[in-house]
Amino acid sequence: MASVQNGIESHKKLCAYMRQPLLEEFVRRVVMKKYVIGGKSKQVSKLSEDCKHEIESYNSQLGSDLVINTVFKKSNISVQDDYYIVIEFIKNNLKLGHITFHLVYNKCNRGTNKGPLHIINNQSDKRARRLYINPDSELANCLVIYVGDIWIKPHNIGAEIYKLSTFAINVINMYLQSAQEHQLSLENRRADNVQLDDQIQAYINDILRLNARCFRGGIRRQRSSRRSRKARKTTIRRYRIL
Repeated sequence: MASVQNGIESHKKLCAYMRQPLLEEFVRRVVMKKYVIGGKSKQVSKLSEDCKHEIESYNSQLGSDLVINTVFKKSNISVQDDYYIVIEFIKNNLKLGHITFHLVYNKCNRGTNKGPLHIINNQSDKRARRLYINPDSELANCLVIYVGDIWIKPHNIGAEIYKLSTFAINVINMYLQSAQEHQLSLENRRADNVQLDDQIQAYINDILRLNARCFRGGIRRQRSSRRSRKARKTTIRRYRIL
């Protein structure tokens, strides 16, 4: 039960953080943009580019032949409004695994045993790990996500998915920093060239409406350059995995 409650609290913190225009900027970085390279059409997103760069900066072999897809969508199987973002890892046309961030704080998302924030190995639904938010990170005017416990022991997600996911979460944590702390912060507009269609904009508006109660009782971003000693210790750091 402790892990479920931790997942609920972490989810609420993320939903409370994702106000407009931060949510809109996050979605812009997730939505794919078409490019034409060598006469061939290619789709890539800011988030996938950032994740690939983070992986290859530390482990070029791990990033070899890796494709990262990012998706923002509304669930077509949920009985309640459920919007989520997925980071998907693919090699040789094989879907290795994915990270999921559910964006609406409701009973449907909160009730799942694997949690509304999780990593899954695509080879088996049992192979999953929960994601949590460091409760002290709010003192540092940001959120810090970390990989939590195994959903069903001993079914771990595997070394490769763990490594890929850790690098991707590093990027998300950079996004969740303040503009003063990191250039990749969602407060810094980087995806203005990605146009959101009316349907996606309607999804964003719906998420904001559904999460209104989180905003009232959620975290408050402070614009102060001064931090407590405890807060400074929770500042984002990159995890180097060989």
